[in-house]
Amino acid sequence: MVYLSLFRGASLAVGDKSFLQTIKLEISRNFKLVPYERIVFHKILGILKSENARNILIKELNKGSLIRSSAIATLIHIKDPEVLENLLPCLSEKISKLEKISILDFINQNGDESHIEAIISFIKSELDKDEYSYSVISIAFNALKSIGARSDELFSYLLSITSSD
Repeated sequence: MVYLSLFRGASLAVGDKSFLQTIKLEISRNFKLVPYERIVFHKILGILKSENARNILIKELNKGSLIRSSAIATLIHIKDPEVLENLLPCLSEKISKLEKISILDFINQNGDESHIEAIISFIKSELDKDEYSYSVISIAFNALKSIGARSDELFSYLLSITSSD
């Protein structure tokens, strides 16, 4: 059995069924994790890929930028519709370029036509900014191409772009 030493000296067996519960118990004892401990915790949750792990990571999306960035970097490796639905609203928040690219790549790989409207809204809001990233917008258009190639909504949007002054 492999043992990990985490959170100020607690030893945990990786093969235990109650691994996540043991981590939760240790967290409650220490009450508050410093950012680097949270980030390590995210990596462990990413390995587990359980429903509980996913839910914990989703809750971390509301934390500060370092924690949110780590949670996003971990969540994009969990292929789950609930992950996608919780990452989409992050595009309308003030997040880093890397976070935007990670989420858009995830949508590109896992999204469907129901996500077209969210990406179009994202592109419009990015283009309204004084400084926007061509690479982020390009990745957003690639995601649109992948998930909505036959969509009337996407076709209408592209027509409106080409016919505007």
